[in-house]
Amino acid sequence: MKNRFAVMMACALLATAVGYADDKDSTQSGTSSDAADTATETTSGATTGSGQGDTGRMAHSNIEMGRDYTVITFENGSDQLSDSEKENIRSMVEKARTAGEIENVRVVAWSDRQLPSGREELSKADRDLAKSRLDNIENFVKKELGLRSVKTYSMAEHKNFISRTFHAAEEELRSIFGRRGADTEVSHDEMRVIKDKGGPMKAVIILQRKRTSGSVE
Repeated sequence: MKNRFAVMMACALLATAVGYADDKDSTQSGTSSDAADTATETTSGATTGSGQGDTGRMAHSNIEMGRDYTVITFENGSDQLSDSEKENIRSMVEKARTAGEIENVRVVAWSDRQLPSGREELSKADRDLAKSRLDNIENFVKKELGLRSVKTYSMAEHKNFISRTFHAAEEELRSIFGRRGADTEVSHDEMRVIKDKGGPMKAVIILQRKRTSGSVE
């Protein structure tokens, strides 16, 4: 009798140990799966949120409700849009159109040199290069993508609002954009993107979608 009781107790203990091991393995498996899912989501978010990263180009990103932008990188001394950059622009426009009608386009382009602050000007060659880049982008979005309202800004000369305020400190920008009725041509958020993402050999393209009833910008 005592031997039978001992055997039954041993079997019960063995079953308990096996059950605990199974539960532990299941928990670890679930944790690993959750961690893998989280890693996948983080990687995916980083890719879609920050564009193509190391290439210096950006997939289209939202500035604020109703606006989208992309950054183009030119080869040194070139004014030509590569096929990949054309596809970059095309993708942004197609995605923006699914969210609403595009009202206007702003294109900001640099030469291969940064525009100095103050009164110093860049050379005629730099000014011509920036203008040619602007012209090529404008022609592409008008002829290939059917966008009509396009405004261009050269960052090779001090002749427009963006180039004149590009070197302004954030405190000064807040003051400029905070003035009631100020005619700034671009929003404060757009100006931040231009300052953060733009520079020599680059162009920033900003799309503004038409406001719809009840929309907030």
